[in-house]
Amino acid sequence: MEPMKAIIPFCAAGAALFLSSCVTTSISNASHPSRSSWRGGGNSLYRGELATADLLGLSSAASPTEAAIQSALRRGKAGVNLSPGARVMLLQSVALRPDPELLSAMNAYFDPQVFSGIPPKGGGSPEMQAKSLRLAAARAGASHVICVFGTLETSESQTPGAALSWVPLGGELVPDKDRRTRINLTALVMNVSSGNWRSVSSASVGRRHVSAGLNRSLAWDQQVLALKSQAYPLLAKEITAL
Repeated sequence: MEPMKAIIPFCAAGAALFLSSCVTTSISNASHPSRSSWRGGGNSLYRGELATADLLGLSSAASPTEAAIQSALRRGKAGVNLSPGARVMLLQSVALRPDPELLSAMNAYFDPQVFSGIPPKGGGSPEMQAKSLRLAAARAGASHVICVFGTLETSESQTPGAALSWVPLGGELVPDKDRRTRINLTALVMNVSSGNWRSVSSASVGRRHVSAGLNRSLAWDQQVLALKSQAYPLLAKEITAL
């Protein structure tokens, strides 16, 4: 399946698709759907995504000077200078470790060192947190930090078979849910030495599947895995263009 830059809007008032629900979840908090609900979170450590301000050391309480802005402009022109084969510290927002499919995709172009993407519980300014992250990367010999963020946008509608899905036992075998899911990925790439950073996004990828009550959970897992397996290499390739 080819990557899709645009799909029929998932959350629009889609009368044509007779959508019954539309949900957006984190790639690090993809739920295992049950017979009654597919919205719940699957990551018990999930407390919200990593804040880019913490990664970059930006604080709303700070008072930037004009001189600091001009200095950052001069430094920022140098870009992130990421080379193929470079050692990088790889984080996936809100995940203890990156997905295996993400790690495999990055391995094709870089030398990724795995690091936790669980947000800190507090204690320390964004500037100190950002410097701690850069120090950890430097100690690993990594020239860059790559943090990956992503969402799964899912819409679900009933199929004609829904009228039979209530039948005891046999109803569990009737395909009654039509689910369309799209994955969107963005990576923040930061130079450990300079602190310069760039944001990279890849084309969205979408898939559709119909499931019955008996295989609902397995079908969702397979759909998410297929989306990640296709989308992560696209993002890794985009990063190499920096």
